[in-house]
Amino acid sequence: MIFLSAVDEQKVRDRAHAIWQAEGRPEGRHLEHWRQAQSEIEREKEALNGPPASTGAAAAPPQPPKKSPGAA
Repeated sequence: MIFLSAVDEQKVRDRAHAIWQAEGRPEGRHLEHWRQAQSEIEREKEALNGPPASTGAAAAPPQPPKKSPGAA
């Protein structure tokens, strides 16, 4: 289950409404539109911030800076 902040919920609501309108306002597909909107919003957030911490994926440890050739 995905928990959304009030701001994120409004973004998903607006996106789902836009998807519904773009598809000709079909009846009975509200859950499909909501899930599509959630997915799009999450992808956008990941592109800006990286994957959400709740995915269970372990973050890679930071790598030391590479030394340039000839550096002491």
